[in-house]
Amino acid sequence: MKTVPRLTFLPLIFIIFIANVLLLIAQKQGQTRIDSLLNELPKTKEDTNKVNLLNSLSYEYYRISPDKGILYGEQGMQLAEKLNWKKGFANSLNNLGNCYYYKSNYQKALENWLKSLKISEELANKTGIATTLGNIGNVYFSQSDYPKSLEYYFKALKMVKESGDKKRIAINLGNIGNVYKNQSNYSKALEYFLKALKIHEELGNKSGIATNLGNVGNVYEAQSNYSKSLEYYLRALKIHEELGNKSGIARDFGDIGIIYKTQSNYPKALEYFF
Repeated sequence: MKTVPRLTFLPLIFIIFIANVLLLIAQKQGQTRIDSLLNELPKTKEDTNKVNLLNSLSYEYYRISPDKGILYGEQGMQLAEKLNWKKGFANSLNNLGNCYYYKSNYQKALENWLKSLKISEELANKTGIATTLGNIGNVYFSQSDYPKSLEYYFKALKMVKESGDKKRIAINLGNIGNVYKNQSNYSKALEYFLKALKIHEELGNKSGIATNLGNVGNVYEAQSNYSKSLEYYLRALKIHEELGNKSGIARDFGDIGIIYKTQSNYPKALEYFF
């Protein structure tokens, strides 16, 4: 799921610092999973299970070491091709797209995702199609091509609505909200963030609830409605604390600090920034 950048108004050095903190937290959280997968790798036969294992490693690495993610993704793709397993091949392409996307190599990301999309369409794999459509939307979002981004997000939304996958419906609603927010269409952004929030609440998905509470807070902040913005950021913080989600807590602290800084409440701003 895409999330709206929230530290826009801070000095660049502080943005870089927070980004590095979040990266270190992600690395720590993902390393245990990676170690477990690496332990299994030598024991696995050259079959579809190994393709899945290599693809899982590629996915786990894409945020913390995308070059390693590319290495495992390519190995998974080669084995899937050898086994003539098209679904595994498409998954490998999708993971490679993730890695290149995280390296900001949007051309390579798009190239891999379009190939993955074509195979998923041939297989009538609706989940694969919807995932890849959303990923392609992410590329255009990152390039600020908002009309193309909306085109793919709405295609993905239509697909997941057909499958009835409420969690994915909520994710795509949130993605669409992000586009409208970046276009300064705040009424539309709120509409889609609140729809996403409602579904996550129905599902009891606390992580999704916290993310969309933060997104709603972003919109109110952009509208200079600081009391409403603070209300939603504090609600997001409470949930992230319940979940023990340190990266979410850090982001919420930064968001709250921004509000207090904007209101010239510097002691409170410093408290949350620290």
